Amino acid sequence: MTESASKGKKKQKHFKDLALLKAGSNIPISSCMKKKAATSRRAQQDRKLVSQINVLNIKNVATGEVYFSKASVVDVSATGVLLRVERDDIIALNLRSTLTLSVLHNVSVGFTIEIMDTHIEGVITRTKPEGKGTFVAAVDFREDAPEYWRHCLVDLLPSEDEPFDD
Repeated sequence: MTESASKGKKKQKHFKDLALLKAGSNIPISSCMKKKAATSRRAQQDRKLVSQINVLNIKNVATGEVYFSKASVVDVSATGVLLRVERDDIIALNLRSTLTLSVLHNVSVGFTIEIMDTHIEGVITRTKPEGKGTFVAAVDFREDAPEYWRHCLVDLLPSEDEPFDD
């Protein structure tokens, strides 16, 4: 079956269900509504604001080049982390003089969560300057990281209002 024929059959079913709904059928309304596909995994996950957590030595997994000496975790979800980086912590010379970190998009990086001494790897998916020498970088966990592990990490990291006990 071709792709256009498949789309045509889905539209026919959608309109048929709507007609049945208008006629007073007992089919659930949710089956008549068009399903909106998620544009990304991160749109489906709840984010948890965290505080007092630093990560160390954010570096390129392939080349070993260290981009940042440290960064702080802003928030975390089962799909990834959002990191805040100060310009003073940028080590790579080619990044120190730029106003954006967009050259790092789709780069595989690894770093260590300082307090847990845990190494994490992922891909930088987006970056954004916040002003005054501060940047944020979103790192999505690797695809092969087990989902249960991702959820455990979210639970283990303290939220903004919870102090972290040493």
